[in-house]
Amino acid sequence: MYLPAQTIADALERPLDQAVYMLGSTSVLLVCLILYRIQGEKKKKTWSLITGISIHFYVFGVSSFASLAQNLLSYLILVVFPADYQHIAIFVASGASLAAAQLHK
Repeated sequence: MYLPAQTIADALERPLDQAVYMLGSTSVLLVCLILYRIQGEKKKKTWSLITGISIHFYVFGVSSFASLAQNLLSYLILVVFPADYQHIAIFVASGASLAAAQLHK
């Protein structure tokens, strides 16, 4: 599973975690380019949720379960809010959940 990241890490002489982050970031950019081409809101939102969670699990492993609730909340916002306000609602919800997570520590 981590063979592509290990190959990149070896080629660039960098630690594995940096190669995983680089591969994850590149994957996100490619997914965004693909997402731009998808027709239909429902397909676009479903593709965004599935690929976002998959990349998140690849990069962060088991610890990504901690932010799964935030990912699902973002998807719920995409479904409920109109397109003009989705980015604001996700920004506020993400900020609130990150603040709550820091208070919980």
